[in-house]
Amino acid sequence: MDLTYALLEEWEAAIFVDATPRGAEPGTIYVIEPRADGPPSLEAHAMDPARVLSLARELGRVPSLLRVVGCEPATVEEGIGLSPAVEAAVEPAIAKIEQLISELRHA
Repeated sequence: MDLTYALLEEWEAAIFVDATPRGAEPGTIYVIEPRADGPPSLEAHAMDPARVLSLARELGRVPSLLRVVGCEPATVEEGIGLSPAVEAAVEPAIAKIEQLISELRHA
């Protein structure tokens, strides 16, 4: 819910960083332009990025430029630490985020 309310501030752009299981090799980095077509959820433990965006749009203005930088997880089981493949993807993900920030500044 905190993320939903943070999106209602006067941001021009936002970048989410999240695990994004999509079926590729663990450590694969994705850049996604999210859509918020799903129904909003007020259940705090079911607030994935799509639901956050949907609820934020219902409550008010959200940034017009949104991106998700996601990484394919090795597993979706809760635990502490990163798998070796995901840990190896941290630096490339940071580079991708820096690139997006640069692009969004000039958009």
